[in-house]
Amino acid sequence: MSGLSKWKKIGLLCGAALVLIVLGYVLLSGGDSRRAVLPEAAPPGYIFDKTYDVPLKDIVKSHGVASPGDSVNQAKASAEPGRYSQVNVSRYFDEGMGVTVFTRKYFKYLEKKFKHSKDLESHLAEVKAFLLSQLPEDEAMELFALYTDYLNCEMDLAYAQESWGQPATVDEVVALLARIQAYRRDYLGKEVADALYGAEIKTKEYRIRRGAIVADRELYGEEKEALLAQLNEDMWGDQTSDVEAYGLPYNRYQEKLRMYQKNFSEMTSPEDKEALTREFREEFFTPEQVAALDEVDVMLDEKQAAESEFQAQEQEIQNNPELTQEQKDAAIEQAADEMLGEDAPAYFRRKAIRDGKKALMQEQGLN
Repeated sequence: MSGLSKWKKIGLLCGAALVLIVLGYVLLSGGDSRRAVLPEAAPPGYIFDKTYDVPLKDIVKSHGVASPGDSVNQAKASAEPGRYSQVNVSRYFDEGMGVTVFTRKYFKYLEKKFKHSKDLESHLAEVKAFLLSQLPEDEAMELFALYTDYLNCEMDLAYAQESWGQPATVDEVVALLARIQAYRRDYLGKEVADALYGAEIKTKEYRIRRGAIVADRELYGEEKEALLAQLNEDMWGDQTSDVEAYGLPYNRYQEKLRMYQKNFSEMTSPEDKEALTREFREEFFTPEQVAALDEVDVMLDEKQAAESEFQAQEQEIQNNPELTQEQKDAAIEQAADEMLGEDAPAYFRRKAIRDGKKALMQEQGLN
């Protein structure tokens, strides 16, 4: 294989990661992990549990690409002002070029900085020269060797994944993550691989496992709460409260509603639904925000009532045999202006989309 073709294969790994994320979304939107069949390669437990005790704040900071304004290890960097130009290398390593949870950010920076290299050989030569200009020779060569291993691992893994097939269940997605990390551990050594990729793998594993619980349509909210509490304890331990508090309040509120979907579906009283909804809102929002959401609900209810009333009027006009179609169209337009006001154009746009979709499905024999 030529150096150029191998260098271009780096993109395959990004593609594989995207497939994994998309698959995870599809599975979690309606999958039931309890029915999934574990493949032979599935892990017996978690890939990274609470014993991987990197603080959540560091896991969050570990994502992305290194930049001059990066706040990672800012105190350590400021202790050695002016030692390195551009991105401060010391922010991403322990003493003696020791790998940390932030090291991969610097490697991504090198990949991006020299992304226009004509082939792998040229890329590595440019990276080596750059590191030698930034660091003492012994540190530069140590870092260059590590980066070379990292890059080769990424490319070889991309090739290996081509024959692994695609996962079809939530458990198989987790098994794929485990297999990916096992490959990296074999290639780079467990300590280095877990430092470089542990934060990413743990984050993905947690999202997949949590999402599977939230999306399970056969469980009541209280059952999901218990399962999530156990998941948090297993994977995060004493960081559970930080994990639960992470994220925008609105997103956490929407997740809560999904968790209790089965409860809501079995409620026959609108008052009970309203009470449970208010309980969740008060859990995540301030009193002022709850009041604002209540106002939105009133507006939406009024809008829905107006549309329902208009639809009845529209049907009555369409069924009037004494009117021509031109007269019907004019009467419907006048009724829309009177009953829907400024919302009339949006209503007709939605109706046109629905009608178009229905016609297309009928044309293709899908309903």
